[in-house]
Amino acid sequence: MKQLFLILLLYNTGVMSQNTGIYTKNPGSSLAVNGSFAADYKIATSNVILDDSDFYIAYNGNTDGIIQLPVAISGQGNFKGRIYRIKNTTGNWNLTVAAHNLEKIDAVTDVSSILLPPGYYAEFISKGTTTGTTWELSMRVPAVSSFEVTKLVDVTSSVARNSVSSPQDRFTIVRGNPGILDIVIPGSSNSFTLSEPKTVFLDCVLGIDDLESPVSGQIYIMPYYRCELYIDNVRVFSRLYSKIE
Repeated sequence: MKQLFLILLLYNTGVMSQNTGIYTKNPGSSLAVNGSFAADYKIATSNVILDDSDFYIAYNGNTDGIIQLPVAISGQGNFKGRIYRIKNTTGNWNLTVAAHNLEKIDAVTDVSSILLPPGYYAEFISKGTTTGTTWELSMRVPAVSSFEVTKLVDVTSSVARNSVSSPQDRFTIVRGNPGILDIVIPGSSNSFTLSEPKTVFLDCVLGIDDLESPVSGQIYIMPYYRCELYIDNVRVFSRLYSKIE
């Protein structure tokens, strides 16, 4: 009778089944939960080293903070696949999430730490390795979904319309046919490199407008374009080009 009870107990707990289900009779994954899921939630107000009791960490200190990921473990105790979710809930202080000692975080490039400005959220997952890149950055996003972009009007320069004097000074717009465009921003580059993942926003405006000359008072057709580059909500490049003919 005891043997029969033990067999039934093992069957009900899923030990004899390939998959385990909670509130589901036919689990399609190794673990299937047909309901809510809860893990540890912790508020940190100072520097902290994470361990196996942590899952979601909200940093709310009154100065810049550092959260250190746990050191990798080889063999028994290796925590491959462990996930940490971290958010900087402060309004003015930066949070740095750092790997231990010589370990690295796999982001766009291998880095020792990731910066989370106020309002930013990130997820890290252990790769199970013990040297080199032991952690992977799976997500880094700002908590705000949008921000206001202010039109820039105080940085100006000009290039000749339809100029062929320099490959960096091309500006061709045919009024009434917006499909014919040939524009290169002087001093621009085709690419740039970031040391870590950042939010990048490029705002470009192109058009033709009528403008009265401050000298002659005549109305001129003025082609113009403006380009602004924002990184982490900070404007780092702004140009406005126009030419009156």
